[in-house]
Amino acid sequence: MMSSTYFLNSFLVRLFRVSLLFFGCLLFVPVKSFSLDVLILLACQYEFWFITALNTVNWAGSGMIFGDIRAISCDEFTERCAY
Repeated sequence: MMSSTYFLNSFLVRLFRVSLLFFGCLLFVPVKSFSLDVLILLACQYEFWFITALNTVNWAGSGMIFGDIRAISCDEFTERCAY
């Protein structure tokens, strides 16, 4: 029988890989599309908050996988830099 820690770690590893795939797709977005007006509209949309929540889960999962709470502080740093 698998322990709950092993199941949680394997789930978080899969979630981390999926989030890397989604964020890797952002590399192909042209820089011209990130004007100030677009960023203001983006802050009011569902997708922005979904990616923010996914980023939080990603860093928290990384902290749990590597057993180091300092990885969660990266989420706070990336959130502050986004604004």
